[in-house]
Amino acid sequence: MNTPTLENTPGMLQIALEKLEKIERMLQEQKIEPCADKILQIRGAAEFLGLTVQTIYGKVSKNEIPYIKQGKRLLFSEKDLREYLLAGRRKANFDFLKD
Repeated sequence: MNTPTLENTPGMLQIALEKLEKIERMLQEQKIEPCADKILQIRGAAEFLGLTVQTIYGKVSKNEIPYIKQGKRLLFSEKDLREYLLAGRRKANFDFLKD
């Protein structure tokens, strides 16, 4: 990388803008939402986890899954539910060999 000088500033600025545009295109293609956390109601949480609504109620009553209580409503963070799923992940035999 060149040392910035008054003479090469326009060229370096152009390179930086091109790189920024490339990053923006990549993000748009991947549809990445940087800190997006979707809040789900109980049916959405059940669908996300592949469980019944009744099972979700049971897990909430036993404090087995992360949830948010707002008045009488139960809400769930999709990010927290994803972490909950990953925490229960077991390593396959191949994973043990890599460690």
